[in-house]
Amino acid sequence: MASRLADVTAVLAGQGPLSPATIRSIAKLLRRGPTIMDDLTNLSLDHLCGKKKNKKRKRSEQTAETIEGSRAHKKLGPQLTFRYTLALKLLLLGKIHGHYLQALAKLPRDGLRKLHHCSLLRGGYCYGPKDPVSNIILNTIWYGSMFPTPQKFHLQFKVDMICTDMLARIECCSLYGLVTFLRTRLPSISEHDAIWYLFRSDADVHKAIREAMKHDHSVSGSYQDAYRQAAVVSWHDDPDALVKFAMSSLNMESAQLLTILQGTLTNGRVECLTMALPHQYPPTKSEEQAQQVTQATSNSHVLSKNQKRFISEFQKKFRRDQNFFVRKVKAALSDYSQQKGVHYKLHIICGVNPSVPGGSSVALFKKRFPFEYFHINFLATAKGPNSAVAAPELFFAQCSNSVEERRKRPSWCSPVSDSRIDNGMLSALCSCTHWYLVAI
Repeated sequence: MASRLADVTAVLAGQGPLSPATIRSIAKLLRRGPTIMDDLTNLSLDHLCGKKKNKKRKRSEQTAETIEGSRAHKKLGPQLTFRYTLALKLLLLGKIHGHYLQALAKLPRDGLRKLHHCSLLRGGYCYGPKDPVSNIILNTIWYGSMFPTPQKFHLQFKVDMICTDMLARIECCSLYGLVTFLRTRLPSISEHDAIWYLFRSDADVHKAIREAMKHDHSVSGSYQDAYRQAAVVSWHDDPDALVKFAMSSLNMESAQLLTILQGTLTNGRVECLTMALPHQYPPTKSEEQAQQVTQATSNSHVLSKNQKRFISEFQKKFRRDQNFFVRKVKAALSDYSQQKGVHYKLHIICGVNPSVPGGSSVALFKKRFPFEYFHINFLATAKGPNSAVAAPELFFAQCSNSVEERRKRPSWCSPVSDSRIDNGMLSALCSCTHWYLVAI
């Protein structure tokens, strides 16, 4: 890129207006693809992984490689460095999304539909003293007990669908918290390096710290400060309360937690987990906030009429959309059950993309959304004697946006037999078609 900019600068150095031929030459120079991207990627990966040089390699080859790497790095502009960091960040978000899907599958269906969905979307971060999935569950249950939703704000219907945008928000907040936590504990690493270590460690910040220490990064920040900084950047309601909870959780018996968190959680296990969590510590401002919320709910003048109307209309729209998506998913799941001879029960819808183009043969007024199809990720549990403790399966579905189901465009679904993260999105390899389908 630097060499092309030099050529363009030389062309622009001439006096007078640019001729059409000159403009075409500049456009041709700028259209050339970067020739060092492969070397750039390898150089960056080697640098971030901290790979030690092969002892069998000759010193002259090491010197030549170092010189070439330095030249390639100098040719890098800040734009390409930013793009590479952004791409790596999206890949890390994909891993974080996978952890949230696992957490949703482990939480009990009834509790998730009534209470846990709100706590997860507001305070269910994936950083904490344990592994990412356990942290999501622990933070979700603790947040629900410390910051309960006032009765006045409870939804009048059960939630069968997690809002895709809200799930993406908590995942992004978790990413900010993870990166900040790691950089607070290891001040010597850059943001790019922190993202890379987290990506290599499957978004487990404690594994990332151990990996970075192997590559001569020293720990200087405290856990307490790291949790506080992570809570601040991830927009937690009460960072001080989260710090005390996280520090207290470090002393919890791992065997007790593993026993409770093993397999799919039941409502009884969630109650045991709530009782086992160390939330009996001196009150922080969370108690004051709870009192303020109670006072606010009793004051009818806190929200204006327009604000109340907006909230009411938003809830109504969400419920209409949920009913539409649930009806489509259940129809597709029923067809799949008849084909396989195994009946499934919907656990939760965990991702919706309503903007999938696929033609325009269906009249616009007959469609719920402006695009022809929508893609859905949802979790469903096979019905049977052990369905209460059976782990939900992840499904992918493609459904028509038509209000009335048409034979030419039937809805269909398939379990995800093999999933991987690609550019921050869930790519599902469906067993029936062997196509890679991007759900969200």
